[in-house]
Amino acid sequence: DAVILLWKLNDSKELEPLVFQDDDEAQLNKENWAVIKTLRGHLEDVYDICWTSDGNYMASASVDNTAIMWDVNKGQKVSIFNEHKSYVQGVTWDPLGQYIATLSCDR
Repeated sequence: DAVILLWKLNDSKELEPLVFQDDDEAQLNKENWAVIKTLRGHLEDVYDICWTSDGNYMASASVDNTAIMWDVNKGQKVSIFNEHKSYVQGVTWDPLGQYIATLSCDR
């Protein structure tokens, strides 16, 4: 899929009906996740993602031959790296969050 969905655990303790289970404990232990951001920018499947250590930025790699740097809080693209000639297989940040390295099968 070309879309990145960011999910957050909902802390609400509301009970949801379970179709095949009557166990109250199972209802209390059920996790409830909600989509908080949808990141759209790639034209084809996303192959890899990597977060900065502070969680404010993300880099994504795609089979559309691009990598994108995202501002996660704003849900916006910061930069698009489109110099690869083939799909981008991997992406990572350096430990200080200043550089991005991408991996591709360019020939």
